[in-house]
Amino acid sequence: MRRSLPFALLALASFALGFVGVRWSERAPSRVDPEPTPPVVSQPVTAAEKVDESPAASQKRIDAVFNLGAQQAGQQRDASLYAALLKLSAADFLAAAADFPARLERMKKSGRDTGADLANFVAAWMDRWLTVDSPGALRFLGSAPLLGQLPAKANNYDQWRSAQGAAIRVLARREPRWTHEFVAVQPPAQ
Repeated sequence: MRRSLPFALLALASFALGFVGVRWSERAPSRVDPEPTPPVVSQPVTAAEKVDESPAASQKRIDAVFNLGAQQAGQQRDASLYAALLKLSAADFLAAAADFPARLERMKKSGRDTGADLANFVAAWMDRWLTVDSPGALRFLGSAPLLGQLPAKANNYDQWRSAQGAAIRVLARREPRWTHEFVAVQPPAQ
């Protein structure tokens, strides 16, 4: 019993010191400046809001996303692009998917970086499309050659940073079974 008494006192002392240290750190001013939060450009569309589903309004929302995507990457552009993606409906994604590769090509010609920035755009697009309408997106991707039409290489050397690689990575993360089945039936790359 005499041997356990010093250990009990040591445990009690370390608990007290730890408690005092925690309480002191709660009162101490922070030495790290918090990162500034980006300004909120717009709010996402909620179910309570009425979305204009006319073809003209849909085209306007789609054009807004691709126009923002063609701008130089930066925090403000990324926040605006994310807000614009949040406003797209399932019908908007389906309407834009038909000419998605051509729109990407126009973005590249507008001076956009053809490497990782384009891949990041495609990844954000695909992720949001799968969030909004996963069954519709998978039906379209399974029946149309969209994935095969995306640029397969970035800067002529890196297939993993390409638009096609980004789309496949998002699909593999979000829909692993579908992606496995899709890739299994594809002909080998040459």
